Amino acid sequence: MGTLGQGGGAAATGVPFEKTRNVLSAVVEWVETGVTPEYVEGTKFVNDTVGLGVEFTGSYCRYPMRNVYVGGDRRDAMSWECI
Repeated sequence: MGTLGQGGGAAATGVPFEKTRNVLSAVVEWVETGVTPEYVEGTKFVNDTVGLGVEFTGSYCRYPMRNVYVGGDRRDAMSWECI
């Protein structure tokens, strides 16, 4: 799907180091506080280039939940819920 803030490189620089958008930050929070992330939002940049903007976002849900479309723009993470 997209970048989770991992791996470095240009695409990762466009993803803030916060627990809902960066997989490393989510794992650090989990280990340090015991708070399990409900999801991590992935970001897909146009042609994988931050300067061209965001093509779409989407959530990677905590197991055993899955991403379910609830309405709206399918390219917006807010149009999906972890159920």
